[in-house]
Amino acid sequence: MTRLYDAKSGEWIAEGDAAIVGAARWVARGGILAHPTSTVYGLGGRPDVETNAEVSGLKGRPADQPLIHVAASREALSDTFPGLVWTDDAELLARRFWPGALTLLLHVEGDTDCVAVRVESHPVLRDVLRRLGGAMTSTSLNAPGEPPAASARQALAVVAELTGAGRPIALLEAGNLVAAVPSTLVRVDRDALHLIRDGSIAWAEIEDCVAGRSAPPGPDGPERRDGDRDGPERMNILFVCTGNTCRSPAAEVLARSEAARRGAAHVAVGSAGTFAFPGQPAAGASILVAHDRGLDLESHRSRELEIELVEWATHIIVMTSSHRHAVEELVPESRVALLNDFLPDDHPAHGSGIADPFGGDPEVYEGTYRELEEAISALFDRLVGEAADAT
Repeated sequence: MTRLYDAKSGEWIAEGDAAIVGAARWVARGGILAHPTSTVYGLGGRPDVETNAEVSGLKGRPADQPLIHVAASREALSDTFPGLVWTDDAELLARRFWPGALTLLLHVEGDTDCVAVRVESHPVLRDVLRRLGGAMTSTSLNAPGEPPAASARQALAVVAELTGAGRPIALLEAGNLVAAVPSTLVRVDRDALHLIRDGSIAWAEIEDCVAGRSAPPGPDGPERRDGDRDGPERMNILFVCTGNTCRSPAAEVLARSEAARRGAAHVAVGSAGTFAFPGQPAAGASILVAHDRGLDLESHRSRELEIELVEWATHIIVMTSSHRHAVEELVPESRVALLNDFLPDDHPAHGSGIADPFGGDPEVYEGTYRELEEAISALFDRLVGEAADAT
């Protein structure tokens, strides 16, 4: 349930669609809004100097420290900041990761400063941004010295403690968020990328994207760039089902969220289908179930399993034994495992396949998501745990 909370009165003032409309009006009239994002709860408002100063004051951060600007589309960002410098790298990264949890620091023509921008993927915030028709600022919602709020209860507690604001404050509550890790922040210069902040999207994925490979990227990225650091060896996980519209894209977004939750920035995730018709969207019911978890599948488009993807992957995770056979026929020596094989040996589903929910209603997909979540958690316990033990 989406609800709008007025911090001054201490009351919930709208819910559902009315809360989204109310939140957009709140921002448009100059109010400050705590809001969900694809990663953590944020705090922001209209992208003007006065509002920025107010938000920075509430966070106890310097007024001249730039805030992130979020929008529902790249066009809205360009309308707000017409002088943004879109290098080839910036174009590639925007096409690959937007809408999503990548914030780009872009230069502005005729200005020495950069602007931090992101096309947001959280469906509730996207609705607000569409109604605004432009961008708004967003910085993480947290008490000084504390991690960002990732649950509705944490967000409400932080908002209740915000004092000294000259403008009204509201909270647009959209439940608990899954990622709980801020967006990855990358500065895009004319001839290089610089990792400013680790986050939800692995640096390995960003490196390989700018090497000119489609997503998921190929295995051999460019030389390490500024901001890279020592850490676990890169891990590329490819989930495979039949049509790449139901199980494997759901596994992909769940695994990416799990990697972010665990701080596994060395893990990159992709998906494909053994008999996929390229360019198809994810199943409608799957999009709805993902939405309930704060995950975005609206931008997904199906892709066929190809040798390049198999060669990219360090781990190929299939839904059923028939998918395993299809992969092994393509590349016999590939690294293939059945997802449910990562469950404990005494688990009822160990060694079995995950049924195709194609054609089912949201309740059927909800059951599939729960199966995937349990198995992916076990997968990360095994693979990420092993990688950490080896370093």
